[in-house]
Amino acid sequence: MKKIFSFLLMVFTASVGLLAVSTQNVYATSSLMTVYDTENEVTLGTASNQIEVHAFYFASEGQLSLDSGAPIDVKGSLIEISINAQTYVYLPEDEITLGVATNSIVINIGYYASEAQISLDGGAPIDIKGYYVKLLFAPSDTTRPTISGEENFATSVNDLRPLSFFQGFLYAYDETDGDITDSIYIVTDNYTSNMSILGRYEVKFAVEDSAGNLTELVAYINVVDITAPVISGNTNVAEVSYTQTYNISTFRSTLTITDNYHNLTNSNIVVETDNYTSNKTVPGTYSIVFAATDPSGNKTTFTKQVKVIDDIAPVFSGTTLITKPSNSILTVANIQSQLSAVDAIEGNKTAQITVQSDGFTGNGNRVGSYDIVFQVQDTKGNKSTHTVTVNVVDNIAPIIYIKDNVSIVLKANEVLTRDQIIQILQVTEQIQNVNQTTVFSFEIDEYSGNESTVGLYMMSVRVSNVSGNESVHNMMINVVEGDSEDDITVEEPHFEWYEHVWNFIVAVFNFVIDVFVNIWNFIVGIWNWVVGLFQASEEVAFAYLIRRY
Repeated sequence: MKKIFSFLLMVFTASVGLLAVSTQNVYATSSLMTVYDTENEVTLGTASNQIEVHAFYFASEGQLSLDSGAPIDVKGSLIEISINAQTYVYLPEDEITLGVATNSIVINIGYYASEAQISLDGGAPIDIKGYYVKLLFAPSDTTRPTISGEENFATSVNDLRPLSFFQGFLYAYDETDGDITDSIYIVTDNYTSNMSILGRYEVKFAVEDSAGNLTELVAYINVVDITAPVISGNTNVAEVSYTQTYNISTFRSTLTITDNYHNLTNSNIVVETDNYTSNKTVPGTYSIVFAATDPSGNKTTFTKQVKVIDDIAPVFSGTTLITKPSNSILTVANIQSQLSAVDAIEGNKTAQITVQSDGFTGNGNRVGSYDIVFQVQDTKGNKSTHTVTVNVVDNIAPIIYIKDNVSIVLKANEVLTRDQIIQILQVTEQIQNVNQTTVFSFEIDEYSGNESTVGLYMMSVRVSNVSGNESVHNMMINVVEGDSEDDITVEEPHFEWYEHVWNFIVAVFNFVIDVFVNIWNFIVGIWNWVVGLFQASEEVAFAYLIRRY
């Protein structure tokens, strides 16, 4: 009769509906639950937390376990459980809740053949054959905690970090226990022993809540090289003339390179950019950039500045030697106009030519050699000089002379000035001891005014000085036909050595005579003065006698 009643109860509950069954674990807890065997009309026991049901979970058994106690065999029985609070029916293996009962739960394990069913609050039976079922008073913590944070990390091999540094970026939270970050632990660590070696290493973290729910997180730590190499060398600006070439290869060989991880050598240094070579003849400052890249792809550069300088002075062009007649006009400006100067960088510098020293001006009519030094300077201060030598020559035609009866022969296109005639007298030693007090006067001058007329002309020159010396020099100037316009050439007459000796003796004799003449004139002057005094005394005495008598 009890079996029929139980069967009708099962049919009645079947009409209520069937809950979906999943294969996931769901946890719950229960208050006081009373377990009653309706077949044998006996109470099997009570449970305050949970009841575990093995519905043919292991082979063919059908058992109950109250609050994790010893299993009770209920195979072939119809079990009714009275409850006084919400009770959750949970499949741990599948982590799913089948339903919630508030009054009663009926369990049939092998009561009808080999079926295993459960009915909640008289509802439709739910097949639980082969399942492990828990009846729980309150919902248990069935949700795994979460671990949030980065799953991929990167660290520089140049700045090693312990694993705890990366673990500090993780956060664990459980809906029941709250913040459980401090419970995170390391499962596997492939990083710590390789932290100084470039690579990607796996680390597994885990956290478990108080209900035993476990969550794992796999993170990857990438040990990378992000530090660029360092190129060292002379950073001073190199100066080089635009006429020379800076040796880039030689300088590159002086550079050194270091890297925090890789072994690099000078051969790893290359020229990345070169603004110098194409501008090496143009003054200015240019950059040469050297570069190096390590196997990790980190690039570094080193810049060398090269200053191309203009250290070459302008170059003069023009004459260095000028020969001029003593009677022609030539100025420094005339000479400068024949010069030019060019600078390789700045071009024409003729307008910047200046006179540094001038030994010619004031000596243009004096026979001799005189230097004029010209200078030119570019904007960079490079100076150059150019010396022009001016040879002033006597342009008097060849002469034939006889002492005190000089004859000068010249062509009609050749002109002598009085100064040049005086110079001829000096060159031929007819006039000596000429100084600033010497006075020249032309007593006869038939030549002036007839310089270009063929003929024979008389000229007489008187020479005197403050000492009272005086001499007269006569000469004939013979102007003949001219046949060219060459400069006048004055040639000094040739004297034998004995003629020079004789002329010296004559000069000494004339000097001695001049001395004696001067002494004689002085004595005569004293005598005349004394005589004058006596004459004056006699006249005074004669006048006195006349007045007295």
